[in-house]
Amino acid sequence: MNRIHERMTRMTAPMGDAAEQTFEGAALDREAGSVNQDVRRARLQAPFGTHFVFAARWIRECLPALLLSFGVVAVVTLVQYVRFGTERFLGWDTPFYVYQTVVIDQLGLGAALQSWHYPHLYVVLLWAIGKGVGNVALTERILPFFWLFVLLAAYQRIAFGLTQNRFQANFAVVLAGVSFNTVRILADLNRQLMALSLSLVLLVLLARGQGSLFRLKRRNILLHGLILAVAATQLETYVVLSFAIVLAAALGRKLRSVLEALVFVSVPILLLSPLLVGFLQAYPASIGFPQQDLQLDPNAVFLFTAGSVITVPLAVMGAWRVFKSMGRERRLETMFGAWLLSLLASFAVLAIGIIELPAMRALYLMPVPILLMLGLPVAESLLERLLQRRTT
Repeated sequence: MNRIHERMTRMTAPMGDAAEQTFEGAALDREAGSVNQDVRRARLQAPFGTHFVFAARWIRECLPALLLSFGVVAVVTLVQYVRFGTERFLGWDTPFYVYQTVVIDQLGLGAALQSWHYPHLYVVLLWAIGKGVGNVALTERILPFFWLFVLLAAYQRIAFGLTQNRFQANFAVVLAGVSFNTVRILADLNRQLMALSLSLVLLVLLARGQGSLFRLKRRNILLHGLILAVAATQLETYVVLSFAIVLAAALGRKLRSVLEALVFVSVPILLLSPLLVGFLQAYPASIGFPQQDLQLDPNAVFLFTAGSVITVPLAVMGAWRVFKSMGRERRLETMFGAWLLSLLASFAVLAIGIIELPAMRALYLMPVPILLMLGLPVAESLLERLLQRRTT
């Protein structure tokens, strides 16, 4: 417990020089592992290689928390089916996805895409897998859980990358399992869930990689495939993602990186342009939402920003900590901070009414679990300082 407390209290960046202390402390903790553990790792590494060792360690240290979080969300969903029955789908958008697969059956895949003027990748996947399984309705009830698992794993990976602390990363992913944002997106916003999951995976990979995005490498092919998949799944999330990627490149203060980022996020639009021309022309008329959906409910805003008078300040502290840690040498912090800024800007644009879309959709994407996890050590540090002042 003392060791865990020390790790948590060291994580007070960006207050002063604590960020460097945090990463140094995490490195020291890893180097201080037992000799027996190193011997076991060496024995495994010899016949199986480093990938096996990494996988075994991930299964032991990370997978239990990930499965716990996944299980919590699954139980919440099953409770809804118990309450309302399985004859109907949960939410409003879910039956529409199934209806679109019927359109593909009636018109054919090519004709359906031409009539939509948009790929609707989630619907195409639902149709293809549903045909293979033999039951599209069953597939629609199961497929979102795959994207949920990807989302939770991405949250866990980002949290570990920001803190270099597996305890805090596991804590963040458990929080994600009880987050209103996660449950809401899983309920029926399945396209948004898929686009969000792929976006976070892309941000992690971009933060890890270095060099040009246009060299012929497997990594770059994967990156281009991911952003193309996001653009083909939900255009609004793609816009938020593109702004975050360009902003992160701009914060690096290198003109070449900015130009490369602009080209990188433009390639999907160019590839999809034969379909998107008609889609963009009809877009203003296609986004007609009832006025009550466009109005902001203060209670809903409060709920999806953190949910309580205690957690909202923690989330704000976590966001402040991310913004303070953004810089050239911290690629993941910069990428994640740019994603957060992009979401906040999107919420402001939608809330003002510049684009008539529900502003709550931007809040659903907020990485509240990670912000809460990052805010806890800051709050602990502030509390300790307050107690020290009172005692003196």
